[in-house]
Amino acid sequence: MYYWSDGDGKLVQGKGTWKGYKWDFGTDGTYYVKNATPKSLNKLVEQLNK
Repeated sequence: MYYWSDGDGKLVQGKGTWKGYKWDFGTDGTYYVKNATPKSLNKLVEQLNK
């Protein structure tokens, strides 16, 4: 499962666009990504962490 936080450290909730990719972190209070446009989240995370 993947989570993202904003600049203040608060976990992101809802839909949005980040780094050109569309993300859906849901609105049910679980905060993990439900849907994303990249096919391989693992590969994307590796690239963004470089």
